[in-house]
Amino acid sequence: MRPALVFAYLCSSVLLGAQPLMPWPAGYAAMDGRLGVQAPIHVSWSGFHDDRLHAAERRWLTRMGDITGLTLFEPDSLPGTTIAVAVDRKGDHLQVGEDESYALAIAEGGIRIRATTDLGALHAFATLYQLLQRDEQGWYFPHVAINDSPRFPWRGLLLDVCRHFMPREVVLRELDGLELVKMNVLHLHLTEDQGFRIESKLFPELHEQGSEGQYLSQEDIRVILREADLRGIRVIPEFDLPGHATSWFVSHPEL
Repeated sequence: MRPALVFAYLCSSVLLGAQPLMPWPAGYAAMDGRLGVQAPIHVSWSGFHDDRLHAAERRWLTRMGDITGLTLFEPDSLPGTTIAVAVDRKGDHLQVGEDESYALAIAEGGIRIRATTDLGALHAFATLYQLLQRDEQGWYFPHVAINDSPRFPWRGLLLDVCRHFMPREVVLRELDGLELVKMNVLHLHLTEDQGFRIESKLFPELHEQGSEGQYLSQEDIRVILREADLRGIRVIPEFDLPGHATSWFVSHPEL
């Protein structure tokens, strides 16, 4: 028992000294020093940038403001923390195998992000959010140099909205979680024995009679697809057939 306790203590000490990053980067080098977070935060872009990247910037600043209590959206004329982002190009349509790599460096002069595609830049912001720390001196980022790329091209979550219905707001919250841990696929399970959970314009009786009133409208789906795309996440819809389809029989017993 005593050796086991000593081993557990040593392991916990090692873990306490490590950065809480998920997933762990492919390449990580800790440096001496820290960069204090000073409001406002200035993000500058070079190379490619578009609505997806600007939306990512706004989400990141909002999350940072929520957790630190700092007012980060201020005029550019004020001094603060600087983040320089360089992106080569827009990623192709969200697909397995796209370049999602990035380099992140935090030093005394500020924060630098370099990515081949916008998808890599999204992951860099997720890592930067995870690196945020606080002590008696305030909020800060540790000095680090990270070169990262995903180990697995398909990093997905299956969300079953059939057996236990989840409204649009819950699905959108899951997308935020997927973004923060750099997952890139949402497998949306839409039909099951327990319910037909998506609105059908062509066969409305399917969702009207087979869902007990709990289903995602086509507008819900459009919003989910748009928000997933902004986060670099593919949505894979699933219609379970020929098995697990008794919800279809409510309106079509002839099947």
